Amino acid sequence: MSELPINLEAEIIKASKDLSDLKRDGWSVRVVDCCLLVSNIPYLSEDGTCKMGTFGCSLNLAGYKTCPPSCHKMYWIGDCPHDAKQMSLKEELVVGGVPEFNIAGDLHFDFAFSQKPISEKGNRNYFDFKEKVEVYADIVSQPVKELGIETKNVDGHSIEIAALIPQKDSHRYFEYDDANAIRAGITSVGAKLRTEKIAIVGLGGTGSYILDQVSKCQVKEIHLYDDDIVENHNAFRMPGAMSFDELLQIPHKVNYWAEVYGKVHRGIKPHAEAITDSNVASLMNMDFVFLAMDSNNENKPLIVTELEKCGKDFIDTGIGIDLENDKITGLIRTTPRIGDRSVESLPKECLGGINDDNHLYGGNIQICELNALNAIIAVIEWKKSKGFYDSLEEQEPSLFDVETGTMVTTQ
Repeated sequence: MSELPINLEAEIIKASKDLSDLKRDGWSVRVVDCCLLVSNIPYLSEDGTCKMGTFGCSLNLAGYKTCPPSCHKMYWIGDCPHDAKQMSLKEELVVGGVPEFNIAGDLHFDFAFSQKPISEKGNRNYFDFKEKVEVYADIVSQPVKELGIETKNVDGHSIEIAALIPQKDSHRYFEYDDANAIRAGITSVGAKLRTEKIAIVGLGGTGSYILDQVSKCQVKEIHLYDDDIVENHNAFRMPGAMSFDELLQIPHKVNYWAEVYGKVHRGIKPHAEAITDSNVASLMNMDFVFLAMDSNNENKPLIVTELEKCGKDFIDTGIGIDLENDKITGLIRTTPRIGDRSVESLPKECLGGINDDNHLYGGNIQICELNALNAIIAVIEWKKSKGFYDSLEEQEPSLFDVETGTMVTTQ
């Protein structure tokens, strides 16, 4: 794991020539949630008053360095800019609707601008973010220059970035910033997944795919529990590809996965042990638990009982398959126990009564696509419980039938 820079924002600006050049030229530059913010942009309001606004746009990053902008849009915090004759610049800026996203929690944009640089061959992409800022600033600030207004000290109208951005948790979840959420405009939605601690019990086929999904979410700590090792037979059930040399090390599953996903997530905690009555209490410190263990595990009833006793939300997973007419059939089970729902209210098959992990699956038949689907359904249910995905109905246990390709609830 690499050492994280003390000031990530400064590191990005320092490593990126276009951003450092903007700062050198006197622009007020910040980087927040992979978004470039440039404040103190002078413009004229509708009544001809000179005010200061803020530009914002998503950054394209490779590590700490910016790449050429892939999007020509620029977002704006402030009133609609006007020209020296007090006519709106909406047409020239091609103003769109009010942006439906925010960054840094409570920082909302007021307008979306659309302006492409022009060359002899017509429209083109921006070379870098310095050019992008300068093109937009020239349009917005030109009327102020025409009127000869002094902009260094516009009392009462200066907008400082520091005042716009609320205090943030200093903890970072990832080795490098997630630049996708800001581009999609869903940083506030993704923030709903912020969780202190999650546990995944069982890092076999399904559990390893759960980790693959959750490791890209804003979870402070992801605790892995499994006492098994990686061998040839189970390496084919896991995401990614394990090298021959890595297999020769005979690593514990949790240690191997902690190293793999530690490349992106900073809070993965491996525990090379099974959950038994001696350590089940460690799960009670978690905010959410994924159970991806064999349904015939003798400790599973204990784990389920203790989790419910402490009111812990969890999702249980399971796969049951058979061989009929030389073809694979079976069911994928996902059981959310979230909120006030009691385990006793769930049908018996919901916690392992569908021939989960029978002799065919236990014989290590390779069905990684079913493991992945089981994990994805479980993660979707977890995200629903956090309000990331919409859910019109109470989350019910479900069964996916491999033969028919249908999913039904078991209530």
